[in-house]
Amino acid sequence: MTILNFWPFVPLKPVNHLAMDIFAGTGSSRIGNALYGYRRMNRIKVPVIITSKIEIDEYRNIPKGNKFVVSRDGNGKDREKGEEMVSLRGHEIKSFIVDLLQEHDLKTIFGFCTGSGGTSSKLIPWLLPELRIDGYVDNATIFAIMPNISDGHELLSNAMNFLEEMALLLDNKKIDSLVLIENGRVVNNDSSDYSKTNLAIARCLEIIGRSLLPDSNGRVALDPSDAKKLIFSKSSMLTMGYANLKMGRKHSDSLITGYISDLTRRVITNNWAGAEIESNCKRAYFVLRADPRYLSSNNLEIMAKVAKELLHNASVTISDYAVPRSKIIEVAGIFVGIQTDIWSRYKQLVPDDQTQEAEDNCSARIALGIDEKQEEAEHET
Repeated sequence: MTILNFWPFVPLKPVNHLAMDIFAGTGSSRIGNALYGYRRMNRIKVPVIITSKIEIDEYRNIPKGNKFVVSRDGNGKDREKGEEMVSLRGHEIKSFIVDLLQEHDLKTIFGFCTGSGGTSSKLIPWLLPELRIDGYVDNATIFAIMPNISDGHELLSNAMNFLEEMALLLDNKKIDSLVLIENGRVVNNDSSDYSKTNLAIARCLEIIGRSLLPDSNGRVALDPSDAKKLIFSKSSMLTMGYANLKMGRKHSDSLITGYISDLTRRVITNNWAGAEIESNCKRAYFVLRADPRYLSSNNLEIMAKVAKELLHNASVTISDYAVPRSKIIEVAGIFVGIQTDIWSRYKQLVPDDQTQEAEDNCSARIALGIDEKQEEAEHET
């Protein structure tokens, strides 16, 4: 395992963007607006919003020139309408994105979408492979926000079809990675008010992203080559986790250590894809965000110890993000190499949906819970 401790942090003036973030449709656009409410994020990546005319002005944290209107009212969770929109306007959107990529000299792209959506669940899976095949980007990752179990037949059915399409993209190497975030597992949200969900996802992304910026000595917590291994993995499937604790006025060192240990456990066990990461995770990266007085070597070692106890097959890296006088302790994590039963859980509530024909040796279908592992299937027969 690796422990990295680089504070105090003083950002350098030059802006060297690492990638572009594309947020398509209502759900992911709201996450993008929350994420880029943290001004320092504009030093890390270039944000783009692609959504309907009636809501485009809501996203005030995104520069006007980085917004694209796809239609007046959007596609209303209708994937057929989303596919028609891609057919009519896809190449116009692609040209818009290519111009921004070339303006900022970027070769890495992150596409955010809602797996149950109309606009985003069709646009992002089409757009990223197009950009990659044509050589405009070298690395492409899709962040997929998945619906709650309680969201109803239509949205769960959309999400199941979306996941099957993602399996084909992964196994045909048309995208590099898929990051799954399940709405219902973020801050235990089982309602239609996703403001807390959006904020939790934004906090996790901001903390991890901030850790990749240089400190006052020009060092970064995670070497760029290690960051590439973490995000663009042959494992293809990733998920994230986040937990926080608001501090009181006085706490003993031992109590703080206990809090950090508990937060680390929560980040692992409450990961957002419902994945069995304890046995499947290959690499994990954790960041502790807190006041500098809590970022002791002992606390970082405790995090590493907890992580290794739970992720016994993983290579673990621990880093920190110092914020003087912060009243909150936060832990964010990203996990590479997962398997999840998310598709099969949706299937239990949408039994009439037809499963798409699978290609031979489609490993991503197994990782997503669409197909059973071969040995399990043989055992049942």
